[in-house]
Amino acid sequence: MTTYIADTDHYSEVVSRMCKARRLLWIATADLKDLYVMQGKDDAVPFLQILRDLLKRGVEVRLLHAKEPGTAFREDFDKYPLLWKRLERRLCPRIHMKIIAIDSEWVYIGSANMTGAGMDNNPDFNYGEFATIRNNAGLRTLKASVSLK
Repeated sequence: MTTYIADTDHYSEVVSRMCKARRLLWIATADLKDLYVMQGKDDAVPFLQILRDLLKRGVEVRLLHAKEPGTAFREDFDKYPLLWKRLERRLCPRIHMKIIAIDSEWVYIGSANMTGAGMDNNPDFNYGEFATIRNNAGLRTLKASVSLK
């Protein structure tokens, strides 16, 4: 099954599923900035804290990005020593893809970068699709959907 994702659904659908990963979270993005995630009603925490918490629970987290993140991201990154040790992070200046795989069950392919604007605040630009991969049925549907657009 595929689901069209647009506007602030990136936050409610994509970010919320990333936070709940149980086994793996693989992220590929062109741009990477200091994204904050709501925890509860009024509390926002750095997405890097979420990644640290996932690593603590034994989730495999991989991050592939095209350019060095901004100063705020680097400052927050330094607050989480577990990220230095266990986050698989690679810089690849030639990529422009935006793909997120969660638990080998869900995949997002779209236009949203891992930034505040990409995940929440840019309602006129970002779009993508979420596919269920169970038994490859969702992946086949996603391939058909992407090839038709």
